[in-house]
This record gives sequence, C-alpha cells and structure tokens, in this order.
Amino acid sequence: MIRKGIRLTVIVAIALLVLISATAYFINLYRDSIALEVARSALGESDVRVVDVSVESISSNEVRFDEITLELAAGGIISIDGVTLPVRFRGLTDSTLHIDTVRFEPGAADTGPIRFAAGLQSFLQAPAATPGATIRIDEVLLPDMPLIRDVAWHADLLNPTLRATVGTFELITTTTEDDDGAFRGSLRALLPDDTEAVMLGFRLAPDQEGFLVRGTINLALEPLLPALHAIGAVPAEVTGLISTLSGVFEFRLEADETLPVEVQATFDTASATAVTYRAEDAVIGLSVAATTPVDAVAVYPSLDWSAQIARSSVEITGMDFDLPVVRLRNSECHSGISCRTGLDFSYGDVAISDLTIDAVTVNAGAVQFDSRDNEWTVSSPGTRITLNGPAVAGRHVVAPAIEADVSGSNERVSAVVDFSTPEGGLSGRAGLSHDLAAATGTFTLQSAALEFDLLNLSAIFTDWPYDWDVTAGRGTAGAEFGWSMADSDFAYKGSMALTADSLAGRYADIAFLGFSSRLDIEVDSETPLALKPARFDVALVDIGFPVEDISGVATPYIDDSAVEVSSLSMTVLGTPIAMS
Repeated sequence: MIRKGIRLTVIVAIALLVLISATAYFINLYRDSIALEVARSALGESDVRVVDVSVESISSNEVRFDEITLELAAGGIISIDGVTLPVRFRGLTDSTLHIDTVRFEPGAADTGPIRFAAGLQSFLQAPAATPGATIRIDEVLLPDMPLIRDVAWHADLLNPTLRATVGTFELITTTTEDDDGAFRGSLRALLPDDTEAVMLGFRLAPDQEGFLVRGTINLALEPLLPALHAIGAVPAEVTGLISTLSGVFEFRLEADETLPVEVQATFDTASATAVTYRAEDAVIGLSVAATTPVDAVAVYPSLDWSAQIARSSVEITGMDFDLPVVRLRNSECHSGISCRTGLDFSYGDVAISDLTIDAVTVNAGAVQFDSRDNEWTVSSPGTRITLNGPAVAGRHVVAPAIEADVSGSNERVSAVVDFSTPEGGLSGRAGLSHDLAAATGTFTLQSAALEFDLLNLSAIFTDWPYDWDVTAGRGTAGAEFGWSMADSDFAYKGSMALTADSLAGRYADIAFLGFSSRLDIEVDSETPLALKPARFDVALVDIGFPVEDISGVATPYIDDSAVEVSSLSMTVLGTPIAMS
C-alpha cells in the first residue's frame, strides 16, 4: 500500500512538472500577446491605443517590457522603454512604477481630437484612485523641447507632487482638491541655487463643459533665456533679457477640447526691463523706461506666443548714433521675433553744415521688425518727420511736411523721403543709405523744385530782411553727399547743383524777368563752402529804362558777401554792350 502511494505521488509530481513546464513554455511562446492584452487592459477606455510590445520577462505579479509603443488618437506615437508594469496596474497602491525613457513622435497631423480636459481630470483624480503610488521616469524626449529628466510623481492624497528636471531647472508641481470639488495648485521652476524663475499659482474649477483655469504668474526672464532659445520662443540673437513679468492668466478647457489650447494672460513689466540683441558685429540694447500692462496669448503645444502693449518707452543704445527715448504705441509681437508697432521720438539740436534744426520729431504708424537666422529687418512706410525751427546760415526757413519710407537690416539702414510745403510751391524727393558695419552713408537729393509763383523767396524765410525778392519762375536742386562716422567724428563731402529757370522778381524799385543760371557747390566738412563760377542770363531788367539780354559769369564769395562778375554783356536801348 505504501509503495502504491509513493508511486501515485511520483506520477502526480511528474504530471505537475510536465504541466508547469508546458504552461511556462506556452506563456514564453505567447508572452508578447499576453503582455499586449495586459497593457491594453491597463489603459482601458482612453484615447491611447497599445500597438506593439516587446517583453523581457513575465511573472505572476508584473510584466517587464523592453518597449511599449502607444498610438494617440491624433496619430502621434509614444515609445516607452524599460518599464515594469504590475499585472493589476489599475489597482496600484503604495507601489512604484519605473520607466527608463519616454519618447514622443508627433503624427502627420499637428492637432487632433485629444480630449485634453479628460486627461487632466484623470491626472487630478489619480491620487484618490492609486493612493501612495509613485511613478519615476528617467528621461522624457519631446520634439523641439529640452531633455526632461528625473520625472517623479507621487500620489499623496493630501499633497500630490510632480517633480522633473529640465536643463538646469527643477520643476515642482503640486495639486490639492478643495471641498467644492475644485483643485488648486502651484508650479515652480528653480535654479540649482534655489533662484525662482517661475512661480505659477492656479485654480482649476471643473464643470459640465470642462475646466475653467485661472491663476497668477511671476516670470524672471533672464534665467529662462536658454530655455526660450531651445524652444524657439526667442531667437538666438537675443543674448540678454532682463525682466520680471507679474500678472494673471485664464483659459478654458472644454470637455471635447482639441489642441491647440490658447492661454490668455495680462502682465505688468518692471521698468528695469532690458534686451540685448546681437547680430554679426552689431549689438543693440533696448531698455524699457515705462510701459503699460502687457496682454499676452500662449498656444499649447506649439509654444507660439503673442503680446500686445498699448504704450511703452524704450531707450536704444549701441547704434552708430545716439537716439532719444522712443515712445511705442499699439505694439504687437509674435514668437520668432516679429513685431509691429507705432513709434514717436524727438531728436534735438541737429546741425549739418549751414543747416540747423531745433528738433526733429518722428511719428511712425506701422513699424515692422523681424528677426530670423542671425539677421534682422525693419520697415516703416509712411513715417512722418516734422522739423521744428529749421534755419539756413542762421535764417529760419519754412518747414516742409516730410514723409519717409524707411527700411533697414543688420547691415544697412535706408530711406526714401518725400517733402513739400503745406500750401505747395516746394516739393522733392531725397534718398538716404547708411552702412552700419562700415559706418558710412550717402544722401541724394533729386526732383527738388521750388515754384516761386506759389511760394515767393521771401515767404520761405520767416525773418526775410532784404529789399529784394523772387516772385515767379522755377528753381531746382540736386545733391549727393557721402559721410563717415568714426567715434564721435562726423565727416562729410559732396556736391550740390542749384538751377534757376526764368525767375522774376525785384530789387527795391528795380524789376527783373527771365533770370536763368546754374550754381555748383562743393561741400566738405574740412574746408569752407566752395561755390564754382556760374553763367547767368537775364531777359530784362527795368531800371527806369529796359536793359535786355544780360549774360555773364558770376563767382560768389560767401565769406566776403561779394560776387565777382566777368564776361558781362547786355543790350541797352537797342545797343549791344560787352564788358571784360
């Protein structure tokens, strides 16, 4: 009987061994399929689908995956490497889930029907569903984003906390449920020395439509600059960004929300805000002297942003010439950077040779600035320039209305200027170009004309002291100047041509008609003004009797207030007269 019992025990043991071996072989043979079902069961009804798994090992308590591939409803792919998933994951309590790497690759469509509000709801309710659980991820790789390391989420019922490291920042997020079902929390970004770059306080109020999210934000932009470079929110040419933004934000997440999501915020900027812009050898500094609140919109997940400022005052340094405080209005900027603004500024005590101006005021309604690939461009069509107190050789002159189309880049600034007097008479066009690297430029005057029938010579000067005038005919002017700027020295050189065509006027009681001539002038900052001899013709001078067909050559001397006349000829009472 004993021998029969032993024999039966041995048979049962062998049968169990064969059964266990066959089961182990069967599980090992189909472990990928089994693990796939376990993973799909863990995700349940969600917008995420398990499409592939690669299993390292399976036990009665957990499945060790080499890789899990997930597909989002929008088409994006999430690859998870090195994860240990408990078989009963949805019952995870006081356990730790460790993942080596999470990698996201967006699908063909940038946006899709991702139920963002539902995902946020699941995240907020997770501590109650899995109390005490901890999830650790070594690395998270997202497109166009810095590496995210050492992610750790702990489902504490009272104070659930998410931590991560991005670049040199430690991110800490906490959320707490209030009695009314809303959630409040904070997000902080700290440097290794505990400097707080970001402080975000928020309140998430759920309703039937989704979430209403409101909060306060405080940003220190200087330590955030490397991160802003990395995500493309600020171009690499911005090498300094000192500012603190404090404000409030608000956005809604509808229950059926699809990406992208817009977040609206209003900031107050500190008056100490300063920006340093570097492109090739040009370094430009912008310092904000005063500003009104900033209305901003940020878009997730693209991280594109825009900002609007009603009014601000900016000091600009680093140019070849000093600019006064510039007042900006209706400014709007977009990530990139691309900005559009109106501006006003005044520049006083301008002096160029014999031309002096008490102040030059500039008003521009549509200045466009763009920065891309280490280059910047700016344009300002229809810019109005007002001259206050212009004078020539100490004599004040009437100020024309000036409109300019201005354009520039990190290499060159140029402008095309149209000018005219309000009642007509004076009109013309000028061109200006300045090479920023070489600190050299040119100025050309073309199509400048003065119609004396509409604007007498005496009317051009507000304090005309002479007993002579030009009251008819046409005068034209052309000029071409070049300059160079070295340190504080301003050197210029060029030429000007003045042409008179059929002028008429008077000198005391003497009248004249049909005066025509051309005067060429050489201008040099190192020498006195030089006027070349000019031929002239006069149809008629009435000195009590007619003197006709006058012609000759005149050489003006500015310093002596004198004119030398040679080769003079005329007709007096029908008799030709010539003088040497």
